[in-house]
Amino acid sequence: MKWTLLLGVAAVALFVLAPMAMAADHAKADAGIRGAIKSIETSDAKVVTGITLTVKAKEEGADPETKVIKVTEKTKVQAFEKPAEGEKPAPKAGKIEDLKVGQRVSVKLAEDGTADTITIGGGRPGGAKKAE
Repeated sequence: MKWTLLLGVAAVALFVLAPMAMAADHAKADAGIRGAIKSIETSDAKVVTGITLTVKAKEEGADPETKVIKVTEKTKVQAFEKPAEGEKPAPKAGKIEDLKVGQRVSVKLAEDGTADTITIGGGRPGGAKKAE
């Protein structure tokens, strides 16, 4: 009887808690990075190979951090157009050439750590800063 109860508790832990832990790890990976483009790296052939972002430090009061992110031919770029009044902003396809130093962007990373999707405007329409 005790073994049955113990086995039941173990099964619950395995089937309930394990997926929750995996989902938390997955959410962290999908969170991405937000920041301002500090520099754009190019190859000799003028192909964008990476971007350097200045991102807000995790600890309050600390200096901003710098993140270098590799860009590949698979990296997608999107931007938000200013919506008509009463409409929600919608992303539109962009080009890697649309990236400029100083722009606020949000970068979703691929599993290998390269940029999967770069959203100009940091995920906010027209690159607007969050209201404070």
